[in-house]
Amino acid sequence: MTDGSLRGARCALLLLLHPENLIAADNTDAAAKTVTDRFSEAKYIKALAMHALAEAHSHDAAIDNLKTHVSAWELAAAKTEDLNEKVCFLLQEKGARSLETTAKDAEDLKQKTSRLLEVLNSRYGAVMALLKTKQAISTQATTTTAAHGSQTQCQQILTVSSDGDAGCDFRDVSATGPIKSAPINLAQAKALKLLAKQDLKPNILTIKTYVKGTLGNINQAYENGKCKDRATGTSDFIKIDVETTKSAGPSDVPDTPLYETKDGTNKCKEINDRSQKTHMDNEIIANSVCNYKTATRPQPLNPSELSESTITTDEESLRLAATLLPSVGAAPTLNDAQKKQELKNKLKKIYGTESKDMQRDFVTALQTLSGTYHGGTKYHSDKIINIAKNSNTNKALIWLTAQKVEAKDAIAPQSATNKGEECKIHKPQKTCEEKGCKWKGMTDTEGTCETKPV
Repeated sequence: MTDGSLRGARCALLLLLHPENLIAADNTDAAAKTVTDRFSEAKYIKALAMHALAEAHSHDAAIDNLKTHVSAWELAAAKTEDLNEKVCFLLQEKGARSLETTAKDAEDLKQKTSRLLEVLNSRYGAVMALLKTKQAISTQATTTTAAHGSQTQCQQILTVSSDGDAGCDFRDVSATGPIKSAPINLAQAKALKLLAKQDLKPNILTIKTYVKGTLGNINQAYENGKCKDRATGTSDFIKIDVETTKSAGPSDVPDTPLYETKDGTNKCKEINDRSQKTHMDNEIIANSVCNYKTATRPQPLNPSELSESTITTDEESLRLAATLLPSVGAAPTLNDAQKKQELKNKLKKIYGTESKDMQRDFVTALQTLSGTYHGGTKYHSDKIINIAKNSNTNKALIWLTAQKVEAKDAIAPQSATNKGEECKIHKPQKTCEEKGCKWKGMTDTEGTCETKPV
């Protein structure tokens, strides 16, 4: 996407993003495009928003979908930077093919991924605004531009909030402006208003575009977020109406208490018939939140600040230290033999007395715990087991000792067409039970771990 077309797309989204920051850039755009061209990007933005909403059951879930979508492409783009690695990846995914053909496919994939990531990131902010929009405009939308001829009708009022309002419902805009939703204060919450998955339906998102005036006046259409009134008494503007219509479903949901109903108690409410409830049940969710609130936990450890003095007798701190310390090259190590033994004993207590038990349970933890790492420009969060599989493992703040794969343990199998090339496979000497064999493409073959095509 060119810089000019990006500014043209932003022109059509002035009130959804931050008009005071974008007006100046839009004014510098050469007036060589038609108004129709300027709105072409809006169709793709709507499509991306609808894609994020497709499988979601709330706007917040849709936002999570969008973030996941963007993060996945960023990881894919980072992976394509190493062309040799991508060749191996394609060989593994698609089976043995000629190295020359695979190298060409890898280069094509690299270019395509780079272009897609550029476009996706340019649309990210706009789609995020659409998904967070709780109110649309100060007047009802109509099908004609004539009804939007005045300054007050042209102005849009948006409330961006990811919290939702008290009734989990769409609120009308009042004469004095939209009523902002009160954020949830988890520390003080005694009950939560939750919706079971089967009861929650996504809102219907509609985007309507209105244009009034000529191309020569379009770039001056807005001033401080409002329609600029000309001497003739009319206004030129570019306008997008974003409407969210609540789908058929329950409009009010009773509060789900976190604690027992007795006054002054901080005991989490007991769950009846737990075995008959799913993880999406309101009582299960509320109980999980309550347990999180009432649990005592140490302060998170910063791997860059770790030293022997920070290793306490607290099990969670020891566990964090064991996983975080090796992840930073310059970080201090546990030189004290007594501390090492203490750490080892604590870890055995957590994961089991046998080495194989510790590794097995550790792998199980990796499949459920999440971690954060820096991808070069921003932080990413993912399941720890997934972090180990992407090319950003060396940037992670979590070191997967039970899952570590050396570079020589090649990414793809050696095939008949690529012998002697970069993608040779080296069988580890350790048995599968010792090594784990949990990562993608690894199977148990005669007691050793061997990479297999997927």
